[in-house]
Amino acid sequence: MKVLRLKPIIDIAIPSDLLAEAPDDREAVRKIGYLGRGAAIFQVSKIIIYRHRLAGERDRANFILKNLQYLATPPYLRKDLFKLDRDLRYAGLLPPLKTPNHAP
Repeated sequence: MKVLRLKPIIDIAIPSDLLAEAPDDREAVRKIGYLGRGAAIFQVSKIIIYRHRLAGERDRANFILKNLQYLATPPYLRKDLFKLDRDLRYAGLLPPLKTPNHAP
């Protein structure tokens, strides 16, 4: 008798001030890349960005969202789906995910 094992559904929540200690946008994009790569490795199904602001800090939820969406999009579709955007200026620093839809 064979037992079927269902893949667990993994959702993670991150605060919008995740990038508060990043000195510039380059380091912020690198940190987003590490987050996205880790989420891909552990097959996270959903990343939830919740608003959490420290006094005087900028809310970067949209910046994080745009970069994660860009990272999750297969490379051959990125040019068609994303127009020039200031938030995606350093998207070239994002690491490859090496997921099935990102095959070379």
